[in-house]
Amino acid sequence: MPSKYISFDQSLYDCVLAHSLRESPAVEQLHVETRTLPMIVMQVAPKNNNA
Repeated sequence: MPSKYISFDQSLYDCVLAHSLRESPAVEQLHVETRTLPMIVMQVAPKNNNA
């Protein structure tokens, strides 16, 4: 039975990240604006954003 998994070396991992973590301009602008708010406690990293 073939394996379901492949091994990622660093260059493949970097390529996947470079092509999969694109944010829409609206979401990117929200990150920029909310980063400066005084009540900021936590933000969601782009790689964890499923929007």
